[in-house]
Amino acid sequence: MTIVCPYRWNYVVIDLQHEKTNTCCKTDTEYANLNFDDAFLNNETQFQRRQEMIDGYKHSACSQCWKVEDNNGISWRLAAAQIPEEINSRQGVVSNYIDTLELILGNTCDMKCIYCSRHFSTQWAIDDLKNKRIDKQEYKTLTKDLSTEFMDYFWNWFDQKKDIIKHLQIKGGEPTIMPDFYKILDKVIDTDIKLFIVTNLNTPKKQFDVFLEKVKTVSKEKQFGINISMDTVGEHAERIRQGLSWNRFESNLHKLYELASVNKNIQINFITTMSTENLETHHMFIDYAFNLYKKYNTITYLNFNHVDWPNHLNPYNEENSVTVYLDKSIEKLETFIPQITDQSMLQRWKQYYEYTKDLKKIIDNNDKEVYNKI
Repeated sequence: MTIVCPYRWNYVVIDLQHEKTNTCCKTDTEYANLNFDDAFLNNETQFQRRQEMIDGYKHSACSQCWKVEDNNGISWRLAAAQIPEEINSRQGVVSNYIDTLELILGNTCDMKCIYCSRHFSTQWAIDDLKNKRIDKQEYKTLTKDLSTEFMDYFWNWFDQKKDIIKHLQIKGGEPTIMPDFYKILDKVIDTDIKLFIVTNLNTPKKQFDVFLEKVKTVSKEKQFGINISMDTVGEHAERIRQGLSWNRFESNLHKLYELASVNKNIQINFITTMSTENLETHHMFIDYAFNLYKKYNTITYLNFNHVDWPNHLNPYNEENSVTVYLDKSIEKLETFIPQITDQSMLQRWKQYYEYTKDLKKIIDNNDKEVYNKI
């Protein structure tokens, strides 16, 4: 029996600024065709990719998952829960259920992470313009305002789909410094959709105070997940995430934990993006996250991600001599996991542990197979 990827049916990504769409962060984007009644969930590309998956064809768009599986690891595809809503949502290549709608608001950002690009960071766009890697016209395209026509289409589509959307995740750039983020929250707060934000938590104090007040308001009504992008600690983090102030990050983080410790609707989740630059200190971050959990007695999730591009930062292509550092990470996780009492947190940390072991295994074996597109 063919095991299909639930994300192909129930995970929708929409780049509102650049009017593009795709499935999960590992697949190619394309311009949304607004001539379709449903340009995002059920379109020609999705129908084709879904049929290929049903037929057992390994398309290159999903090569990262195939590579993990070819090394006997647990890919995102295999780890995705086969929950009843997801299974029942499939009608051949058509879907009538969205587990996660991910909105990319734009590339306004205060940082220039080494594995990011001008498409997701205005700091990179400014740097590329200054160093003549792009011209003024491309810079204007990268930093343009949201289109009224596109947003009208989106909100009409959203109104039709809101009853089948389980989670809404909002990304940037950096959403906490973008006015459109707060406008979107006001529009969706009265729905049954669970809300999440992806943030670098490097937000200046004045804007962070506004964000905290919004967190308080939203979390009175529903669950509000704060997904914090961080890969390591201290000066190591500042080198990877250029523009980061670790002191400001820690100040914001502890304020957030203080809120979460008295309001269980606030969910804290760290997203660590594995790269060749954080392997050596990754174990230090695991230690840091677990100590926050113990200090505040607040559920703290870990979520595993990795760099696909640029290629030299992709950890799966690293020399196998670096796996000694991952041994330290695995040892930390084996120490901490037995101390976790909350079952949902325990499950997530165990999954993170398996992903870390898979990364070590793949670096050791380093399968270089390339999948050809049709």
